[in-house]
Amino acid sequence: MSELHTLVAGLSWNEPATASSPDGGRRRRQIATGIGAAMLSLAGGAPGVAVEVGQADWAADDAVAQENMFNSAAPAGTSYVMVPVTVSNGDGDAVVPRAVVSVTYRAEDGRTFSPERQVVPADLDEIAELAPGETATGNVLFAIPDDARGAGAWVVELSTGDGAELAFTAL
Repeated sequence: MSELHTLVAGLSWNEPATASSPDGGRRRRQIATGIGAAMLSLAGGAPGVAVEVGQADWAADDAVAQENMFNSAAPAGTSYVMVPVTVSNGDGDAVVPRAVVSVTYRAEDGRTFSPERQVVPADLDEIAELAPGETATGNVLFAIPDDARGAGAWVVELSTGDGAELAFTAL
């Protein structure tokens, strides 16, 4: 079984994620968004896949509007939020980021928000494949209600390819 490692501003957490874990093979670590980027890696015998979540742009409405004239405005009562996600492939095989990395936003009150489908600059989903040793950064877009912004958590899940998923939460 793979291990989930998180490194955040000098903090580390190295606990194995197992199928018998209380959360069904997922591990979560929460950190304050104000302390910078969060990093996690999925490692077995190989270096694995590493994911770094950068600082979110909590006012991305203009960037979305300027990227494509056909993009829709954020729904009433929400704003677009764009978060950069860097994926590094230290595995022995090529990986497709959209197939192994999932990002959601969990508000403080428990509501969960999935990515929006708009044309955004450097979309993470547009990265076709990363060969071993390659790294790429792409943006993930969310429409988050104004009352849920900033007080929630980014949840990053990595698929291990064997059906198990590991999760990381960055507040």
